Amino acid sequence: MTLGTESAVVPAAPEAVLATIRSVLEAKRYRVTDAPPGGRITFVTRKTMLNWELDGIAQVAPVQGGTQVSVTLQSRSDRPQALMDGSKNAKAAKKLVKEIVEAG
Repeated sequence: MTLGTESAVVPAAPEAVLATIRSVLEAKRYRVTDAPPGGRITFVTRKTMLNWELDGIAQVAPVQGGTQVSVTLQSRSDRPQALMDGSKNAKAAKKLVKEIVEAG
């Protein structure tokens, strides 16, 4: 499994950032698999013509000046692996964090 991780600070409270994350995931039609209290949401991306589904984790933590958002995407263990998965997953994580920051 190859990981792609990205993070950023959003100038908002953790609860507001979690709501923004949920909204972005819903708009992208990603499937939330777990969202217990505490600032962590697990999800699965959609399968497209060019990409298999990815497992994702979005976490938030309060920091000075707002909330740190961290997104990790990894290839699913039950999907074929490819040489470029690591860079593709990193690019997808970066894009998702950018969308969360812009929506917040």
